[in-house]
Amino acid sequence: MGVKKIENGKYGRVVEASPDPLRITYKRGAKQSRKEAAVDKSHKKAFGSKTKIKLSKCVSMWKNPTSQIVSLEARIAHDRFKTIHPEINIRSFEELKSSLDSAEHLYFQDNRKAGIKEEKMGGIKGLGKHQPPK
Repeated sequence: MGVKKIENGKYGRVVEASPDPLRITYKRGAKQSRKEAAVDKSHKKAFGSKTKIKLSKCVSMWKNPTSQIVSLEARIAHDRFKTIHPEINIRSFEELKSSLDSAEHLYFQDNRKAGIKEEKMGGIKGLGKHQPPK
């Protein structure tokens, strides 16, 4: 609301109406097409064959939330608490491997002995093992 001077020194009231919320006050301009740059559309594959891929780095999510590829050498170099000791890990792995190999060897020897005893006794029927004809 306000006062507006009309002609010959007369004044009149001006009432401002609130704008209609459904009335379109502006029009959106049409999208302008971009000039297409020279784009090389020949997308070459990063790797020719999946069997020829050699992965020399590994992904570690431990203290690496951004999923960056960090090589093992870089992890060892930047480990400030020195928690990675490759010599100890390799030695422990060798011990584990030798113990697993010896356990596997003993298991196969026991199975061979059980198979020989089974053949001498005539075999146990119903176990589903193939028996040679007599």
